[in-house]
Amino acid sequence: ILERNPDWIKFRQWLKENGLLKHPLCLKEFSDTGRGLMATKRIDSVIVNVPLCLMLTSDAAIQRFPIHASEQALLGLLLCERVLFDPHFVYQSILPTSFDTAFYLTDYLHLLPRDIQKRHKDQVDQFERDYRSILDSTHWIPTKRFYLWAWFCVHTRSITMNTSRDWKERPRIALVPLLDCLNHSPDAKIHAGFDETKQSYIITTASPIERGNQVFIHYGPHDNLFLMGEYGFVTPDNPHDHLKMDHLVKFQSKHLETYGLLGDYTIAPGDFGYRLMAVLRL
Repeated sequence: ILERNPDWIKFRQWLKENGLLKHPLCLKEFSDTGRGLMATKRIDSVIVNVPLCLMLTSDAAIQRFPIHASEQALLGLLLCERVLFDPHFVYQSILPTSFDTAFYLTDYLHLLPRDIQKRHKDQVDQFERDYRSILDSTHWIPTKRFYLWAWFCVHTRSITMNTSRDWKERPRIALVPLLDCLNHSPDAKIHAGFDETKQSYIITTASPIERGNQVFIHYGPHDNLFLMGEYGFVTPDNPHDHLKMDHLVKFQSKHLETYGLLGDYTIAPGDFGYRLMAVLRL
């Protein structure tokens, strides 16, 4: 347990001063996942309830920097500004200092699956576009290296605020302190969303979490190639793992396209995709 970690102590005090008075979580180093959050008591309902005043939102970033740029670009810029110019902002003390996403896998990229190679290129291109876009800011410009760190904090740790309702407007992303210390598990049964009435982001569990167990959330039905490329980790026995065979299937036919069977040839645990089976029969 890392409760005596000086950075964690300062972070907890900052949470209390800004409205997050109590929560059933403590920081711990786990042998299988690394740093995560442990339940300090049995949790039957609310895991965490983070008030809006603690969050860094894309809405706030857009208001602060009225320039044409993506929400990720602007939220990264806002994080840079808070870290450099707000002496009371201690959130950065628990943020990672390095990342293992596809962007950084340059030394052995040629040995990795095509999906990871594509994600590497996409991330490099997206970052370069976003950094160019903030150069138009009327405010100060962070160094490229510092901005890259902030950009990946947003890329790997932000949540979408409007997933719990049928929103018709653009997605709204945010960095939510404490919540972003929760690790992913495909087996986690949780409900999450921003409560407009309470003005806070709330995560509840659908099944009890016993005291002493690690508390997980669910990022979505992602396979390990996605998790490795976007977040820098994999999960053992991932039920969402599958193998795409499109690049190996040389046979193409107008008939397949006519019947909606062109492309998306996958193999999943215990399941050969029907589209692939159709091609193999031909």
